[in-house]
Amino acid sequence: MADVIELFYNHHKSRPSKKKAPDQFAAAFSPTKPLHEIRYARPCLSGWATRLVGDHAYFRVGKMARKKRAGERSRRHIRATKNGRAKNTNVVEWEDVEFTMEDLANLYKEEDEFLWYFTECCAAPRKKGKVVVKKTRPHPVIQVGAISSFITSRNQYASGDLGLPLGIWLFACQAHVDVERVFCRFGYSVSDSTARAALNTLTDASLNDLKKQVRDAIDRGE
Repeated sequence: MADVIELFYNHHKSRPSKKKAPDQFAAAFSPTKPLHEIRYARPCLSGWATRLVGDHAYFRVGKMARKKRAGERSRRHIRATKNGRAKNTNVVEWEDVEFTMEDLANLYKEEDEFLWYFTECCAAPRKKGKVVVKKTRPHPVIQVGAISSFITSRNQYASGDLGLPLGIWLFACQAHVDVERVFCRFGYSVSDSTARAALNTLTDASLNDLKKQVRDAIDRGE
């Protein structure tokens, strides 16, 4: 079947002339033109494939936005504070804000190979057909930012991978509030209010843990 599709697609008669049939030529990889109006095999197949890949990308991002993974460094749906209306929620802990871009890249690559390949095609430069990693702007980092923002765009509560840690980091660096707003609008970071609420939750948890340790030490007579 793969050979048949390739023969259809690469046959010289399947390609419309740009001068004689400009509308058919422009239909190649079109996500909107009705397929029944495309009379040539090459643009029809490319238009169908475009919609197929687009729908699958939508499905995969949606699945990542909904999915709750189990295991170490895997809590994606994290709340900054406890909310009485939302039950069985994961509240942020110090372990949730510890991450590296390399770990996130490996996590996304293992979790969804299709989406990682798709974003790699968009971001990675190639030399003689092979992917090249730049020193100044390595594409895996750009892919992590893109996929994380895609997930946050589909589900604002799925910000545990990058959005929440980055929001806390911006607050710790005393970034200007307008910078935080821009990052939040891009989907890279949570809002300033969410970062502050998360830090309050973390500090309260640390304080309660310290009090517990002191009480335990007193009970032991230390």
